Amino acid sequence: MRLFKTLVLLFCSALLMSQAGTLDTSFGDNGTVITVFENSTARPTGLSVQSDGKILLAGSDFSGSGGENVVVVRYLANGQIDTEYGQGGKFTYNNSDYIVNSSAMDILDNLYLLCFFSRDHEKRKTLVMKISVEGNLDTTFADNGIWISELPEVDEYYKAIALQEDGHILITGTHHNFPEPSTSTIRRLIPTGTIDSLFGNNGSAAVRATGGTNTEFLGLSSKGEIYGGGLTVNLEDPDSSKVFLAKYDSNCLLDTSFGVDGIFESESGINEKATSLYIQDDDKIVLGTRFVTASGVDFGLLRLSEEGSLDASFGTNGRVATNFSEMDRATSVLVQEDGKIILSGSTKINSDFDYAIARYNSDGQLDISFGDNGKVVTDFGFNDFITTSTLQADGKLLCVGSSGDQQNPISFSLARYRTEDLSSTERLEQQIKNVSVYPNPTNGILNLEFTLYSATIGSIALLSSSGNLVQKLVEAEPLDSGLNSLKLDVGEAIIPGHYILKIETGRGTVTAAVVVE
Repeated sequence: MRLFKTLVLLFCSALLMSQAGTLDTSFGDNGTVITVFENSTARPTGLSVQSDGKILLAGSDFSGSGGENVVVVRYLANGQIDTEYGQGGKFTYNNSDYIVNSSAMDILDNLYLLCFFSRDHEKRKTLVMKISVEGNLDTTFADNGIWISELPEVDEYYKAIALQEDGHILITGTHHNFPEPSTSTIRRLIPTGTIDSLFGNNGSAAVRATGGTNTEFLGLSSKGEIYGGGLTVNLEDPDSSKVFLAKYDSNCLLDTSFGVDGIFESESGINEKATSLYIQDDDKIVLGTRFVTASGVDFGLLRLSEEGSLDASFGTNGRVATNFSEMDRATSVLVQEDGKIILSGSTKINSDFDYAIARYNSDGQLDISFGDNGKVVTDFGFNDFITTSTLQADGKLLCVGSSGDQQNPISFSLARYRTEDLSSTERLEQQIKNVSVYPNPTNGILNLEFTLYSATIGSIALLSSSGNLVQKLVEAEPLDSGLNSLKLDVGEAIIPGHYILKIETGRGTVTAAVVVE
């Protein structure tokens, strides 16, 4: 009978030395995904994440074969296409001439697409399409799954959609009725897909700035207040623009206590365009902008007080500008739970555009712990543009957009980034907890249990006591958030002795000492 000693399970500091801003290598191909649509160009414009962590990316497939196709692709949390959704992982609505501008998701993970179309040079019209969680058109919504605006003689260009807590659907955009200045308009549908006549003026509300408006985004506060904005033409300099933001109550009456009679407009003499909005927990408003300078276009941020004035405690008199190159395009702003602000978009490096991200502390200063002194640039090898982004439940940053060039069709692209530094044992133990291996010693069969903070991809290997690989037990398999229980067979032929069980995930790596009898 062999003598053996039971060793206490120990954690080792075999950590993934990855700082905030690095790609999450457990996602897709070392952190990135490209989805190609054969013989066509495809651009995503809507991003939603289901309650189970699955990712829905919506956009338009410009096939050139009789019209544009609406397309939605669902991905698993690890970046692989979920083939159980729709047809082989995709929902498509073919040859419709519908172009997707935005998307939103309800609490049951049904998807709503905001689209527009224009046929035979007619005025643009708006529509909302509802897609079930299984990836099918929900024919119980509106007219066989699609609501189409009924407004006559109006050129409509709606850019953003949001859902109120009671399921009502808000859409916002711009109405053009030349030669009158354009108006910023919000409309509301009831959950079944018809105009809510009790909202605003017979279902809609409109405001007009002196120079006309182009409305880009829509936001809801925790109090149910509605914000819509974008840019207005600067009449003192028609080649430049100003930031425009209107605030409404939950029934779309202008909140005249905000800004000037319910509207904030940035001052003249500064050329900037707001492209995205985030409302902080303290009701301060962060706007992502494109800030035009004498040398090019920079990433920009504005922060407003709840009352609609520039927040002097942020940046320089409420404003921040960040330069990557001569041509930067900010498209999406987010705020982390710790108050740090993430602004994402694209930057032109040499002749190509790349994904670009900047992170700021809550006072507007670049966060030097993120990426390279607060900045990250990711090159897929093509012209790469971030369209939008979101923070997942585990805190990771998911950015999506398009990638392609003259030789390669423009395709959906995604990248996921860490937002926390995993280089400390304390941080690792927050991600991988309660590791247990039994029986230990073992005769060849091991039961392994551990808890993960969030779902990831993991590999498990058996190493010799000197750290050399003996065998791979699990290779790149999905692991669930919460408790994971695995039965591992190290084989009858293994030589008795001391070994190391290495558990490697996207959250970090821990090791456990085991003994084989």
